[in-house]
Amino acid sequence: MNYEKIEDLMDLNLSPDIENLINLPNDYDKNNEQLKTLVETYFSVIDDFMKYYILYKKDPEVSEYSNAFFDAKNQIKKINAGIFALKNQIENSSSKINNSVFQISKRLEKEKEKNERLKKLLAHSKKANNGSDILIEDYIKNYRRQYISNITMMIGIGIVGYILKGKMNPVPATSR
Repeated sequence: MNYEKIEDLMDLNLSPDIENLINLPNDYDKNNEQLKTLVETYFSVIDDFMKYYILYKKDPEVSEYSNAFFDAKNQIKKINAGIFALKNQIENSSSKINNSVFQISKRLEKEKEKNERLKKLLAHSKKANNGSDILIEDYIKNYRRQYISNITMMIGIGIVGYILKGKMNPVPATSR
């Protein structure tokens, strides 16, 4: 098996992506205020538009009515443009957040793969460690067996030597 260095597998550095996500400007309050302002303005302009629309359609020759009607119409266009710009800003911000989350997700997938490889490496290491523990225990048993065998052999040699010494050196007969 081809094992990578543990340092290579342990390279987890999500902090820049997370910091980028955290540091994205939170425009919720600003966007919400802009939207409230646009909505409030919209309803007052709609009231003026409806009033001057009726007056303009009744008397198109009166310049005051036509000017007020076209002003209200232009204000509605400006409000629609503001809503469109706000919508684009929100979509752009949402796109940035989605991109950051996607980048973090990709990094997490890579880290999951590394985690699986580390788990396999750890399992292999545990098996090797268990195997070496068994070998160590076997060597200790063999050493003790051989030690006992050597001690027994030395005692046996000592006894045989004592017996042979006794036979080689007969005890002199005592004269009576």
